[in-house]
Amino acid sequence: GYVELDYRYPRNARRGGLVRADLSHYDDRTSGHYTFSRLDLDLRQYVGFFADRRVLALRGFVSTSDVSDGRVVPFY
Repeated sequence: GYVELDYRYPRNARRGGLVRADLSHYDDRTSGHYTFSRLDLDLRQYVGFFADRRVLALRGFVSTSDVSDGRVVPFY
C-alpha cells in the first residue's frame, strides 16, 4: 500500500511538493527464506522564484528493507 500527498501547483510543478510513502511486503511462498518488507519514501519540493519563471527542485528518496532472523533479501 501507499500514501501520497500531492500539493504541487500548478501540475507542472512551479511550487509546492509531493510526499509519497510506499510499504510493500514480499512473501516467499515456497521456502519462506526470501520474505521481507520494504519501505520507500519519496519527498519532492519545488520553490518558484522570479515570478515563477525559474524553479528550484529538491528531491529526497530513501528505500529500506526489513527482514526477520534467518531470512534474507534476494539480490538480482
